[in-house]
Amino acid sequence: MSLFFILSGFVLALQSEKILADIRRYYFGRFTRIYPVYFVTAVATIPFLITSIEASNLGGVRQAAQYLF
Repeated sequence: MSLFFILSGFVLALQSEKILADIRRYYFGRFTRIYPVYFVTAVATIPFLITSIEASNLGGVRQAAQYLF
């Protein structure tokens, strides 16, 4: 009976090592697919944000920076 538990523990440890590698690959792939879209959208949004700040009579670079940050 103890041999069965030792053997099954060994098999489970080997499987979890493979699963961990797959999880890391999955999250890396997901990050590389999603992050560029967020970056492009953020860059595309900045001009609209600046024009809306200027339209609301805040004007000036200093006030815009304070509004953004």
